[in-house]
Amino acid sequence: MTQVGTITREYWINVTGGSVSAIPVGTTPTGVTALTSFTSPSNWANSYGERVRGYIVPTVTGVYQFAIAGDNDCELWLSTTNSAANKVLIANVAGWTPAGNWTYQPSQKSGQITLTAGQRYYVEALHKEDQGDDSLSVAWTVPGGGSMFTVIDGAHLAPIQ
Repeated sequence: MTQVGTITREYWINVTGGSVSAIPVGTTPTGVTALTSFTSPSNWANSYGERVRGYIVPTVTGVYQFAIAGDNDCELWLSTTNSAANKVLIANVAGWTPAGNWTYQPSQKSGQITLTAGQRYYVEALHKEDQGDDSLSVAWTVPGGGSMFTVIDGAHLAPIQ
């Protein structure tokens, strides 16, 4: 079983454009770091793209809802298994949202998704920063926790292998 605690952040610098389709994910990234929560550094740079990927490992079985916030364009993908081949787009940001704002655009929230405790689910967030402020965060609501979104912490994340 993969150890929990971090998720993998890959980034590419000097990437022009404002769409996630401009991120050269098929090439070697400029750098790779580990994040201890599903939040990338804010106001980090201009003209870059990043992919944050790994596994979500829930500790409670039940219904979850996900949300992504970022500046600029972002996409959130989740798999029904631990395989990236099964990922589907569950939420996205067109343009930008304020950092940590989970209700700015309807498209930034997923539908309700049932997850099983202890199972690994492949997750991937793509973020393309153009100019100005930049941020990326992914949050969820947890079973029995009400409707408040909280950033997914390292206790529920595992890095890509």
